[in-house]
Amino acid sequence: MRRNRKSHPGRILIIRLGALGDVLLTTPLVRSLRSRFPHAEIDFLCKTAAAPLVADNPYITRVLSFQTGRSGSLGKTIRRVRKKRYDVIVDLQGNIRSIVISLLSRCLRCIRSKHFRMRRWFLVKWHLDLYSEIIPVPCRHLKAAAPLGVRDDREGLDLFVEKEAAKAVQKMKERYSHHHPEGLIALAPGAGRATKRWPADRYGAAARCFEEKGWGIVMLGGEDDRETCQIAAGFLKDPLIPAGNASLSETAAWIAAVRLLITNDTGVMHMAAALRTPIVALFGPTTRHFGFMPFRSKARVVETDLPCRPCSCHGTDTCPRGHFNCMMTISVENVVREADMLLT
Repeated sequence: MRRNRKSHPGRILIIRLGALGDVLLTTPLVRSLRSRFPHAEIDFLCKTAAAPLVADNPYITRVLSFQTGRSGSLGKTIRRVRKKRYDVIVDLQGNIRSIVISLLSRCLRCIRSKHFRMRRWFLVKWHLDLYSEIIPVPCRHLKAAAPLGVRDDREGLDLFVEKEAAKAVQKMKERYSHHHPEGLIALAPGAGRATKRWPADRYGAAARCFEEKGWGIVMLGGEDDRETCQIAAGFLKDPLIPAGNASLSETAAWIAAVRLLITNDTGVMHMAAALRTPIVALFGPTTRHFGFMPFRSKARVVETDLPCRPCSCHGTDTCPRGHFNCMMTISVENVVREADMLLT
């Protein structure tokens, strides 16, 4: 006879179909669920692009990947979930797709995390602050799963670097570090939306300040960030540019290998938080109300208090006001000063 499903679920599915940072922000809950149910099967459903971030997580039994844009992917995922007969589904996405998956799963118990979408809308649209308190996203997830008996262990995010990627990066680091006695600093000047990017030339100017002091500069990002990284690297004499060539696992290994990361509000920022790498994070159109600040990490957030912030939840391609002051008012000197504070 199976154990009581309500008090001792044997099979748990966590659903988070968001971006890279969204997946990493679930890891405190994953860890707490494993602590609460050490013998349970805990599966994780995420987009294929984000799967490497949880592939080596020892608290997860198996990762189910969802390929967006592929015909039949949703139906295939539903069939896989139905076949597993989960006792509990923890839906941290809360959109139409995840709700359909959970409703058709045959699972009798589904828990969903709050996203405060109406509060976000009022804040962005009318600048009406209805937040009684600012709760980081990982804490919202833990609160949603409280009926399962999980507790906040007060630790941060988790990211376990693939061993082969770590070895490959270590070899490159040893060759490059030989010429840079102070160590390595990473820059991630890219972002999915233009308004979340501090100008590339300012990244380059800030990086040059550190290069002149003996630091090696590593430019990180995905394929879409290659051009931005090249612009910033143009200010430097001897940059290392894995951006656009490194896999997600190798990018994680680089973040773990450097002394500091300077980044925009992106998934790379959350990767650094999970790897305990100090962070200088530059925030423009988004604010801490949304719960996406670096979580329980050694970080300095650089932002300008403007009446037009926030202007969106996830950034936009152009500034709604046309001036881009949220990023343009962040000076190179300020970023360098904040970075120096973390390096000393």
